[in-house]
Amino acid sequence: MKKVQGGLLADVTNFLKTVSDIVFKAFDKLKEMGVFAEGLEKTNDGGFKGKITTENRDKIIQFKCTPVEKDSSIHTVECEVVKGNAKKTKVKYYNVDIDQRDMLKDCLAQAIEDTFGETVEKWVEASTQLKFALKKVVGTTEDTIELCKVVSNMPPADTLNTINSILVDDFVETIPEEDTWYSAETVVNNGEEYYDVQECEPCDVPVQSVLYSYLKDAFQVLSTCQAVHWNAGGKDFFT
Repeated sequence: MKKVQGGLLADVTNFLKTVSDIVFKAFDKLKEMGVFAEGLEKTNDGGFKGKITTENRDKIIQFKCTPVEKDSSIHTVECEVVKGNAKKTKVKYYNVDIDQRDMLKDCLAQAIEDTFGETVEKWVEASTQLKFALKKVVGTTEDTIELCKVVSNMPPADTLNTINSILVDDFVETIPEEDTWYSAETVVNNGEEYYDVQECEPCDVPVQSVLYSYLKDAFQVLSTCQAVHWNAGGKDFFT
C-alpha cells in the first residue's frame, strides 16, 4: 500500500476547509431553492469545479471557479450546460468574490437564468418531482400509514408538508397494506391550488444525491463543532 504524502493530505484538508466555509454556504442557499450541487472537486489552478442540477437530473450545469491570482478570493466563474434544452450553452462571469456573502450563489443562479432563460424558481418548478411509497400498517387498536420511500427535488420540510396535506381521510382509506407508489402534480383550478395524486410505477431512489447531501451536512456539522471547540474556554473547560 502506498504511503499517503503529507503535503498532499494537507492540501486536500485545506481545500475541504475552504469548501465547508464558503462553497457549502452557497450550496445550502441553492438547496433551499430546490437546486442541488454535486461532484465538487479541486482544480489544478487552485480553484474548484462541480455541477448544479435539479433533483431528477433533467437539467445540469457544470461550473468552474478559477482564482484571478494565487490565494485570491476573486474568481472567474465559467458555466456550461451539459444537459437540458438551453438558449445559451456557455456563460462566463468575472470578478466574483466568493468571500462575499451570497455572491457565488447569486452567480450560479444568474447562470441558470442566462443559459435556460428562466429564473431559478421556474427552472425548479418545471422539474418539480414528488413521488412517494406508502403502505397501511394494521394495528390492534388503530391503523397507521407508513412513508416507505420518497423521491423529491423539494426541500425536506416542503416535501413532508406536501405529503401530510395529501393524506386526507378519503385518500388514506384507499392505501393498501403493501408498498404502493404515488406521484403528486400541482393543479391550479379557478385560482385554487391542489395536488393530483395518482398511482405510479416504483422509482429508483437516487442514493448518490442522498449520500452526497448527508456527507455535506455531516462535514458542515464537523466544521462547526471544531470551530466551537477551538474557541471554547473558561475555568471548567477541561472538565
